[in-house]
Amino acid sequence: MHDMKTPLALSIATLLLNTVVEIPLCFTHLGEAGMAAGTLVSFAMQAIVMLILLDRKVGGLGLNRIVQSTMKMLLACGLMVLACLAVERLPFYPQGAGRLASIGQLILLMTTGGAVYGGVCLATGLRSAIKSK
Repeated sequence: MHDMKTPLALSIATLLLNTVVEIPLCFTHLGEAGMAAGTLVSFAMQAIVMLILLDRKVGGLGLNRIVQSTMKMLLACGLMVLACLAVERLPFYPQGAGRLASIGQLILLMTTGGAVYGGVCLATGLRSAIKSK
């Protein structure tokens, strides 16, 4: 679109936001995981802002058509996270750092997460999120 200034300005703003969010998070209980969280927040914001600007610049990408589906997927993701966190607290959840415990954890969390996400998508009528057209 021959606009090199806008992405550059947004990238600089993203790096500043990343620094402002990331450094304090490193000194919380998150430790170095705070760096990943800060990067996620800042670059997600950049992607959203750039998408909105592009939508305005080209006269519409039809983003309003996907808002409802996106909200349903976010709901499904949130419930999936809560279900996986709940499973980790169950008495039969495999404990330890060995290979067998890790495989058991992976199987339990993937099964729970997939079932909850798929179930919420089906319950909300969001079939395209679990099956390609």
